[in-house]
Amino acid sequence: MVDPALVGTWEIMVAKRGGRQARWIWQIAGDGTYKFHAEPFGAAQPHEGTMTAANGHWTLHALKGLRNWSDGGSYELHDTIAVITGKLGTGAWKRSFE
Repeated sequence: MVDPALVGTWEIMVAKRGGRQARWIWQIAGDGTYKFHAEPFGAAQPHEGTMTAANGHWTLHALKGLRNWSDGGSYELHDTIAVITGKLGTGAWKRSFE
């Protein structure tokens, strides 16, 4: 089960070495699947898998692209911003309208 408010495409800008930035894109589907990729290509490992999200808590498990990767944590929704905390820290993901 995925919180319907999280269904859609989310993005966040992440600092890279050398002062550059990468755009991470996370597509969350209502059926409990997700796809993740980054721009430019190679900025982060693309992967796909399954997830759950409800009542401010989320978990995911990669099935393709990353080996044995699982994550989880908390989330809060504020209009078009999802503040998501997991293994990599806390980030403010913005809803993408692509």
